[in-house]
Amino acid sequence: MMSTTAPKPATTPIPVQLSEPEFEAFILLHLSMPKRGRKRLFNEAIHALRMRVERTFAWEDKFKRLLLRFERIQQRHYGMKLLAYTLINLRTFCGA
Repeated sequence: MMSTTAPKPATTPIPVQLSEPEFEAFILLHLSMPKRGRKRLFNEAIHALRMRVERTFAWEDKFKRLLLRFERIQQRHYGMKLLAYTLINLRTFCGA
């Protein structure tokens, strides 16, 4: 037989019988508590590199010939990549 227990709430329940100053102190105390878990690490250099890589993958998704590698010769595949990236950048810089 399984016992059915209610899950614990994620936040601290607010006591009902508090005066206004006590309630404000309770709220300030619980709002200023640090959040659990790993601290966020944002590194501008890593973010810039990651965005460059993600943008390159998005460019490859626009060209089916690059998305599915049909060429057996590696130099031809890289040549197609170069041609595709050149076309994408020409569109961007020429304003088309």
